[in-house]
Amino acid sequence: MDNHLSTKCTGIIIHFEKCNDTSYCSELSFIHPSTRYNLKVHFHDQRFSMLEISSEIRQSCYDFYLLILNILDFHMVLSGKYLSIISVVYFDKEEPLKNFSLQNSQFNELIPAFFSTRTNFSSDKLNLYNFSKRNLDSYPTILSNWLTCYKKIEFQFQMFRFAISSIPIPVDVLNAFLLQILEPMYDLLNDDKSFRPSSHSDLLDLVNLNCIDYESPKWGNASNSYFKKCYFKDLISQSKKSIFFRDKLSHIFSNYGNDIFDYEKKMNIYNDILNFFVQSRNKIFHVKTCHIKEFSFYPYNLKISILLRHIFMQLIGIEYNEYRQNYLNLIADINKWIDTNGT
Repeated sequence: MDNHLSTKCTGIIIHFEKCNDTSYCSELSFIHPSTRYNLKVHFHDQRFSMLEISSEIRQSCYDFYLLILNILDFHMVLSGKYLSIISVVYFDKEEPLKNFSLQNSQFNELIPAFFSTRTNFSSDKLNLYNFSKRNLDSYPTILSNWLTCYKKIEFQFQMFRFAISSIPIPVDVLNAFLLQILEPMYDLLNDDKSFRPSSHSDLLDLVNLNCIDYESPKWGNASNSYFKKCYFKDLISQSKKSIFFRDKLSHIFSNYGNDIFDYEKKMNIYNDILNFFVQSRNKIFHVKTCHIKEFSFYPYNLKISILLRHIFMQLIGIEYNEYRQNYLNLIADINKWIDTNGT
């Protein structure tokens, strides 16, 4: 561990690029994972300008560093890119003389390469959600939801973070990698849903298959009539394994991607796009020969990355209507690119 990060302190202040003033701020207190933190977030002209985190207990700068990275992830989901850091100051309320600062180059050396943003993924046009004075009250709740939800989505998000990072990846491999994220994403989105037949006739079908042996099965709360997911754990597991990748994509697109793939449906190329995605992913991850020159990777890499951000935002409780117009404008720009350059 870097010597700076092993130092004990009670807080950290970070200033971000292009934002030197503060117009408004949000304050919150939260526990993560077992330490109580106080957070002040400063904004200027809807830009994230300064971040101050403190705790009553002295702890290593590394603990603050990890929390900062988590908050940077949160803002990247909203804005589409990682914020550039100007300066970092660690402070100690108990021993002020031990305060020390790091220049951006020193701090950035500590940040892994995947906490950066690929050039064609870092345009300001990719921003989906801003905090203004109008909606600033929602910041504490949304950030708390992110910190709570992160453990649940950590695997999928780490794959996503790597995919949009500045680490060099061939464009076809990037396409396959982004698509591959959707497979565990499908499992995550469906894990919380109980496997439960929709009608009494479905329940009787299960009786006929010897899945359950109630003489007169009913839905309800009584122990002898309630259908429970645990009874069919193995069945559910096998069902998941048997779902084809194309069907998983179709399910996610139908539930979360109607707007983003509306153009393809109107152009009658939606099924072709699905096939293209499956072939692209299979080519890379299963080393299968196929021909996928019919469509361009670039606009669809953008679309999949935006779709993933949209899903993350839905999972932490951001109302779609709050960013729908930005979302639609961004999709319209991508569709114009497709019209001009061809799929």
